[in-house]
Amino acid sequence: MELLSASRELETVLLVTKALRVLVYAILLYVSLPVVFSIFPATQGYSEKLFGYVLGPFKDLIWGVINYIPKLVAIVVIVVMTRYLVRFLHFVTTEVEKATLDVPGFYPDWAKPTFNIVRFVVYAFMFIFVFPYLPGSDSPVFQGSAAKELGLILNTTVTIGYDAPWTQVQELLISAALDCPNIYQIMGGRSH
Repeated sequence: MELLSASRELETVLLVTKALRVLVYAILLYVSLPVVFSIFPATQGYSEKLFGYVLGPFKDLIWGVINYIPKLVAIVVIVVMTRYLVRFLHFVTTEVEKATLDVPGFYPDWAKPTFNIVRFVVYAFMFIFVFPYLPGSDSPVFQGSAAKELGLILNTTVTIGYDAPWTQVQELLISAALDCPNIYQIMGGRSH
């Protein structure tokens, strides 16, 4: 099965080559402008600023990777320990299945399903232990800071019959909500 014909392959190679050429020209222009600006004292500030636009994020990226290495090592250690634990559990499971290892009150037929459940739990705990070391895990999104500030926000839908006036039902619902303890009172609820 041919994915691209020879002519389409040539067109793709030429397109990629043109794109790379434009990228190289853009990089050369961006590097040459600060060099030219640095020659004249009046434009040296522009030179530093242009270099800063590229070098600043690049430097931040490099330092971010270097500073992340200890966390990466911790993740690798946790993952490797978990894998060896799962291998050990698999070995024990195989021995129980073959009835070479006898566990009183535990049938050999239960070994594989029990192993699958325990393996799932072990990997779940591994993820729980690894999560704090992942990049961005200290973000407020993952910490639930909005929930800490406002608490739990519940939306409800109430269906009423045609014989009950909606204004009365709305007043009763708001009154019931305000009578509940520990309710943060925000007015402006919706009713449809």
